[in-house]
Amino acid sequence: VMVHAGATERWTAVCDEGTRKTELLRNLQEAMRRWEGWEALPEYWWPERHEDAWERAEAFVASVRERPEQRIVFVGHGGFWEIVLGRYLRNCAHVC
Repeated sequence: VMVHAGATERWTAVCDEGTRKTELLRNLQEAMRRWEGWEALPEYWWPERHEDAWERAEAFVASVRERPEQRIVFVGHGGFWEIVLGRYLRNCAHVC
């Protein structure tokens, strides 16, 4: 399991802002604190108001292409996946 800030929601309102990394780590179970990627995650990992969501999506896709795995499962927000996939994914939707 890997934590990656690239798949966060696009910023449209204050409700799209997250929880600081230190608070997340403090409240997670030990097994989750061992997930890969925490060290690279910024303290404030959610997008900013004027962020270029397309640029972030392109960087995320480029980083995925560098991964050695043949099958990967991603969990993220519908607005982000709409940028990557070209269509909105409702809650709990999946693409194979």
